[in-house]
Amino acid sequence: MADKIKEHVSYEPLRSNRWLIKMAGVTEWTFKSFKLRNQEFTVEDGVKKPLKKMGLKLDLSFRHAIGHRVDISEVFNCRKITISFLDPVGEEVDFYDMDVSLDTYNLVGDYASSDILTSECSFWVDNIDTMASKFQDRETLENYLEKKSNQPVTP
Repeated sequence: MADKIKEHVSYEPLRSNRWLIKMAGVTEWTFKSFKLRNQEFTVEDGVKKPLKKMGLKLDLSFRHAIGHRVDISEVFNCRKITISFLDPVGEEVDFYDMDVSLDTYNLVGDYASSDILTSECSFWVDNIDTMASKFQDRETLENYLEKKSNQPVTP
């Protein structure tokens, strides 16, 4: 039996290759990568010793292609970003629904390298909702996604 376990090869594609980012005004395939991380920041409130806090930060990278540049005004006005994770057949199974505010924006280009022109930006995450779908939660997830799709998008 142990030999059978050692011989098993998983054909499941990597989860890191199965995600979509939804942001108003930006096409999904222009996203190159994302990183959701903790960031320490200080709050100076007129006291001698500043207060240190932790916050959640989202870093995004965009690809630029001819005729499909990211509209910078859409990035600066962005208030909501959704990251959806997909199962092997391309159906949404979990997601992060985030309220965000822009922190930094950089356009990266270099004549010395042959990399594609990219934009990099980071957002502070003000609120995050998440749902992980298991078999018994499937109906709940579909109801939530349907409710979200019927709501008007507000910038």
